[in-house]
Amino acid sequence: MQMEQVQALIFTIRQADATRLNDLAYAEKTVRMLAKVAGLHALESVSHQFSPQGVSVSLLLAESHATIHTWPESRGAYLSIATCR
Repeated sequence: MQMEQVQALIFTIRQADATRLNDLAYAEKTVRMLAKVAGLHALESVSHQFSPQGVSVSLLLAESHATIHTWPESRGAYLSIATCR
């Protein structure tokens, strides 16, 4: 793989459901589902529930990574995906 083949996508999510944004299991399930739909292959994941609110999930992919960080108090999140596909 050459660096020129890597695609990086960043999505800003606004006006989302604050309850969902604070649900660690839902965030991990969503990132895994997005990777699967894109034909990417999950290897490992790490996640964290912040106090008093917010979650981060990073999914290591065979093709690179997918990560989501949420801010329920602002009803927003950032989703980033990097892939060599």
